[in-house]
Amino acid sequence: MRREAERPPGALSFFVYGADGGWLASSLPQTPGSMSNADREYFRRHRESADPQPYLGPLVISRSRGKWILTLSRRVQASDGRFAGVVLATIDAEYFSGFFSRFELGRDGAAALFRTDGTLLTRQPFIESQAGRNFADLALFRQLLPRAPAGTNWITSPFDGVTRLNSYRRAERYPLVIAVAVSEQEALAVWRREIVIRSLATALVMVVIGFLGLRISRQAQRRHQVEKALAESEGSFRLLAENSSDMVSRINLEGKRTYVSPAAERLLGLAAATLIGRPANEFIDAEDQPAVEQAMGRLRTGELREATVTFRLHRAGQETLWLESAIRTTHDPRTGEADGAVAVSRDVTERRLLEQRLAELASTDGLTGLANRRAFDDALQQEWRRSTRTGQPLSLLLLDVDRFKQYNDSYGHQQGDECLKAVALAVRSMIRRAGDVAARYGGEEMVLLLPNTATTGGEEVAEKLRAALQAQRLPHAANIPFGVVTASIGVAGVTPELQAEIGPGALVAAADSALYRAKHEGRNRVVLAT
Repeated sequence: MRREAERPPGALSFFVYGADGGWLASSLPQTPGSMSNADREYFRRHRESADPQPYLGPLVISRSRGKWILTLSRRVQASDGRFAGVVLATIDAEYFSGFFSRFELGRDGAAALFRTDGTLLTRQPFIESQAGRNFADLALFRQLLPRAPAGTNWITSPFDGVTRLNSYRRAERYPLVIAVAVSEQEALAVWRREIVIRSLATALVMVVIGFLGLRISRQAQRRHQVEKALAESEGSFRLLAENSSDMVSRINLEGKRTYVSPAAERLLGLAAATLIGRPANEFIDAEDQPAVEQAMGRLRTGELREATVTFRLHRAGQETLWLESAIRTTHDPRTGEADGAVAVSRDVTERRLLEQRLAELASTDGLTGLANRRAFDDALQQEWRRSTRTGQPLSLLLLDVDRFKQYNDSYGHQQGDECLKAVALAVRSMIRRAGDVAARYGGEEMVLLLPNTATTGGEEVAEKLRAALQAQRLPHAANIPFGVVTASIGVAGVTPELQAEIGPGALVAAADSALYRAKHEGRNRVVLAT
């Protein structure tokens, strides 16, 4: 507890009290044994109520340090439900005051932390005389919080009478409300300053417009200057395009490139000049072609003015590259009709690899490395639809480690985790085809989904799996009469003619029923669902 208390925030402390209120342990350098907290409001609450949830108590003065503190406590009880004491965490109220002071709230700004019943826990600036008072009669608690958990309103502070713009939000996990306010003068200062600036800007624009009106007659003389400015603008565009790390392409209505920036050499490994006149989609992966063509079609028809597409690109002799292209339609300045598009493409390979990695983590069981329950449910739905569509059979193996609870009781949960990893390794070794899916179904249960496999084939795989697991000879003294880790396996399968009448849930239920029979008939066996 002392080590945890030294972590930020530094004002954190922990205490453990016995059923009589005596101090048993704390994060203090030395725990006084003669003190009692049996008279504290939070102690009485936990002694009288069996509610196991954490309780956020009112502001109190610490007996160990003499400072105002916030308390968060929860009940400790014996195995028979008797009250056994209280665990308490405290934070100095002044810590929150210092924390709030780091925010730019202005000279007259304030921040306060309340309980939802209106009790003030702490405030910045901290006013000791207000600590622990109840402000339930404020409009914040009587009107605003019952209507919405967060909001903004004008208030006159009950602490110092200053009018402020106040924003509040109720916490989701604890009965807390935080309110942050800036004074009316400071809140409107930026708006008033902008009004002055905008007024001056508007006056300036009016002067400029009048001046330009007088110069209309000289428009012909300035045409040359405008054309020069356009030429400089085009030069600036080329300067940006040719020095940008993104590849800029100009594509005509036939889908061919009419301009490519030098960044093409870095992205595609080809000089920009060699790409002029060639199709813009020539290096795009075949699977991504439809999505790109669909976006281009919607741009050509005017349904979209701009589209962003991500696709794979195959460069000669190089690894596959992921590109993200922002494509925008261009128009002929004389007719206003679409005459092509401009595409700005950038390398997003690292981002895509990271997204794929995150997707893998989201579908993988962290302990065994097998697919998790969510990934299995998705795979079952997908393979069920494919089996119905193609007319191929589908088999499912449901495995449960025999007497695993006794294994944990005998060898400990850490060794139990190692046991599950060994079982998962055996399950994974049964995968022979790309469509096979091995997953952790829950606890010590694992599943093996075998597409395009008849029930007899599933039964053979199950028997090999059972034998492979037993052959590992992992000691399990409580698994009588075998003495090693074994598993019971239920096998179920469906044929196309049955799939129209049942759903994938029935396949799992059948395998589970067969597994129950295997357990009932003596364990360490394979049972085929009837």
